[in-house]
Amino acid sequence: MAIIGDNYLPRNMSNTFNANDTFAEDLAEVVLALLPQKLKGFVREGHHCTEYDTPRGAIPNGILIDSNGDSVTAKNTPIFGIATCNIQIGSEAFIKGYIK
Repeated sequence: MAIIGDNYLPRNMSNTFNANDTFAEDLAEVVLALLPQKLKGFVREGHHCTEYDTPRGAIPNGILIDSNGDSVTAKNTPIFGIATCNIQIGSEAFIKGYIK
């Protein structure tokens, strides 16, 4: 799904990163570029593992940040989630923190 220059890949993690690489190659063919600094990933709590982290590479996990751009944590752990078209996807803590 692409919306005003943003692209979202809500998929099974085993396919997402390969699809993202292919998308970057396709963009390059029409002289466009994927912006790595805009990439974020999200995996539900309890599902983080090396099977996800290895293919993810440099794509950061989406986390809740405060108005200063600092990570918001709970028990010294970032609160994971992403917003897609301003719709929050993540834990209850992420959703409540995002709309706060």
